This record gives sequence, structure tokens and C-alpha cells, in this order.
Amino acid sequence: ANTPVYKAAREALTQPHSRYPVIRGSADDVIGFVHVRDLLSPDMVERSLRVGELAREALVLPWTRPILAALADMRREGTHLAIVADEYGGTAGIVTMEDLVEELIGDIKDEYDIDEAMTTRHRGGDVEVDGLLNLDDFEDETGIELPEGPYETLAGFLMAQLGRLPVPGDTVDVTGRRMVVRDIENRRVGRVLVSVVAAGAADSTERRAAEPEPDAGSDAEPDADANVAPPVDVEPDVRAG
Repeated sequence: ANTPVYKAAREALTQPHSRYPVIRGSADDVIGFVHVRDLLSPDMVERSLRVGELAREALVLPWTRPILAALADMRREGTHLAIVADEYGGTAGIVTMEDLVEELIGDIKDEYDIDEAMTTRHRGGDVEVDGLLNLDDFEDETGIELPEGPYETLAGFLMAQLGRLPVPGDTVDVTGRRMVVRDIENRRVGRVLVSVVAAGAADSTERRAAEPEPDAGSDAEPDADANVAPPVDVEPDVRAG
């Protein structure tokens, strides 16, 4: 907390993090956290400020808090970092929203991970993307703005729509587009094919999803679209040029 801002800014430039806990004396006395934007602001660096003066209040969670409940707490508070307290009131560590999401759906790639080909474009306009794309990057690649929810990646969105862990072949429709799960890697969505769907095909999918299942004793064929989630109605992203 007593570290000058200019020194903290110099240290932050060598690290891959965007948020840092601020302590007073020891790690068990966390007074909040500071964002790297605050440290690197020219107005702050040029002033004789201490890091503690820029500290923002941090959410404190008990170490026994379930992951889903902790995610809900962080979303409600609008924070991406929380302090984890142990049974003695000390600091057990810190947790980020990304940490919690990764526990549910697997590792999330970011700008500091090894770069891999996350998007493949096919003839006809189809696009194959990685399930770990965050929602902003997915919109950049496909022009589709997905609704907000308790997830940060395409894989999380698909899981929320299906209501279960996805399997290869699962399909989710979003206003004129169809997303098909191509493969699964360690229980998380690997690759997803995004293609344009004709209006009639999308309507047909919606009708089939609404039809009652046949009686157990009937000779009706099983519904081929049992793994198709109901279409998601979102505003299309219209881009100039």
C-alpha cells in the first residue's frame, strides 16, 4: 500500500496481469486491489501517490464458497477479482472470474497464451472457431452478438443453451446462423462450425423442437434434431462495408 505509484507501474509493465491486490503489512491484510490502468495513467504516475490511495474495494469470499455461487457474487458486484478468506480470517489467496469459469469449461486462451489458429474460414461463408473464444472475439469473427449470461466464452454460451455438457453434433441456432459442436476436448467444447441457415430451415428446426415425443410403443422414427437447442433470438450485427 505504501509503494509509490511510479514504482508499481514499472513493475506492472513486466507482468501479464491487469489487477493486483493491495496489502498493508502482510498478505492477511488486503485492503483492496488496483487496476493496471490506474497505475499507468499519466495523471497518476506524475503525482506523488501511493498505491494504497488508488486501491479499490475488493470482494471477499469464504474459501468454502461453491464455484457457481462465487461466480454469481462476482457478477452481481461487477468485479473480476475476489479475495479468498480462510476460516481464521486470513487470506487464502485470490480468485478471478476466469479462474472460476475455467473450472467449469476448461482453460481459456488469452493474449498471453500460445497463439493457435482459432478461426478457419470455409467456402460458402461457414466459419469454424474455437469454443474458448470469448464473446467479444466471437462477435469480431462472426458478426454475431450473443446475449450476456453467466459465461464468458462460446463454450459457456452453448452449455447454457443446452442445459448440459455439450457433445459432438449438438446444435444451437441464433437468428439466421447455426452453431454445430464439432468436437469435445477434455469435456469442453473444442471446435464449433458456424454456418448460415435458410429461414425455412430455421423455422423447421423450431417446429420440430416443439413437437411432443412419440409414444414409447409407436413405430415413429426418433427425432433427428433431439440435440438441437431452441433458437436464440438476438439482434443481428449489421456491419458497414
